[in-house]
Amino acid sequence: MAILHSKFIENFVSELKSSKNLRWFAVGLTFVHLLTALFWQQQGAFEILTNASQRICWPIFPECGGYFNFSSSFSAGVLSFYVVLFFVTLYFYFKNLKIFWFLLLLLEIVKLGVQFVDYRFMGNYHFMPHILTFMFLFFGNRKTTARIWLVTFYMGAALLKVNQEWLSGSSLAWKIPFGNIKLLPILALAALLIEINAPILLLIEKKWARNLGLAGLVLFHLVSFYWVGFFYPLVMLSLLSVFVLTDDDDI
Repeated sequence: MAILHSKFIENFVSELKSSKNLRWFAVGLTFVHLLTALFWQQQGAFEILTNASQRICWPIFPECGGYFNFSSSFSAGVLSFYVVLFFVTLYFYFKNLKIFWFLLLLLEIVKLGVQFVDYRFMGNYHFMPHILTFMFLFFGNRKTTARIWLVTFYMGAALLKVNQEWLSGSSLAWKIPFGNIKLLPILALAALLIEINAPILLLIEKKWARNLGLAGLVLFHLVSFYWVGFFYPLVMLSLLSVFVLTDDDDI
């Protein structure tokens, strides 16, 4: 393929080879697809794909049920191909970064294709890695771009929590830790403070600040397992790989 020998791809390879952070991030973005496959299995993706009569269409395509009517074998083949493609992509990360670029793009296309079939496949936890992956594949200055976008995501999530429902702990009340409802507003406020302050610390090029910010967000996501399950926390921890090293260590 001619594109794999273009100056654009050469720059991609050069930028990755010059940054440990970007190499960590590349693995993190790839790992998101394995997490997605596991999450889809838990979500019942096979049944969603094959049951056209219960199709929930995206608002932009309300007649999707008449077009997306898949056999069991086709649906199983697509989901199996997605998993196999993840492992092939990871293999070429270590063998050939040019082919890795193409395969990571193909993973994104397959995932978007599955998501377009049914609205139940949507979610912010999908859109964030989509945005970061396309930035990673097609834009220069990848490390800085990814960091700014990720910090923006966290700050946006924090702003959405500045309301009475969240601060009262009501949004968490469907699952009460240790049976103590008084913990909920404390945990809600702690989550808000972490999401506001930790991303700012990540942007400070000092090891203590970076480590403190990362520790805060890792703690935040580990605790969130209790309420939201494995997928969202592990996706965000994968994306945080772009902050593993400070610029002084990133060689």
